[in-house]
Amino acid sequence: MVEAAVTFNASHRFARISPQKARLVMDTIRGDSVEKALNKLLYSQRRASPMIRKVVRSALANATQKAGLQEEELVVWRAAVDDGPTMKRWRPRAQGRAYPRLRRSCHLSVILKQVVGKGGDSKGGSGKAKDASSSQPPGTEGIAPGEAGSAEAAASTTAAKATAPKATEPKRKGASKAPAKGKKQAKKPSSPPAASDRVADHGAGEGTES
Repeated sequence: MVEAAVTFNASHRFARISPQKARLVMDTIRGDSVEKALNKLLYSQRRASPMIRKVVRSALANATQKAGLQEEELVVWRAAVDDGPTMKRWRPRAQGRAYPRLRRSCHLSVILKQVVGKGGDSKGGSGKAKDASSSQPPGTEGIAPGEAGSAEAAASTTAAKATAPKATEPKRKGASKAPAKGKKQAKKPSSPPAASDRVADHGAGEGTES
């Protein structure tokens, strides 16, 4: 069984304005929030704006006193203008003629309704499902909730191993670095002989030839 929506209404009967002029203003606030509707009516230059604004404020007061709702929680659900009684008056014209004047009236009625969430009644169920899925760690979206714990533990263990510092052997005192085997040590280039040594060697060579 569908529950009826709670509404709050107010009306102004026998308003001394024509229905056509009042409907032009009612059409601008239908479907808007109460706060937005009141702002529109406050700055509107139409003659019916103050009358309709009083009706909206009266409906808002009913909602505040009965349910404790605020402007942000209500929307203008229905805004209607019905024809009222018409008073006939006469105006004298040229050559003794009488020109009829119709003094029209109307009934202004506004019904406010509480704003409902986008998800409606099913919002709670879908919200729980989203919370359960969002609580899982990244990388385990397709894993069932029962298996998510083991997957999370395995992931944490792997991360701990990757971040753990490598153990290093303590250095022994007095140990000297030995040269690596199979690698030839680079020989330092010998310095060239001095000029006096070259002259002596040349003289010795000449003596041997004779």
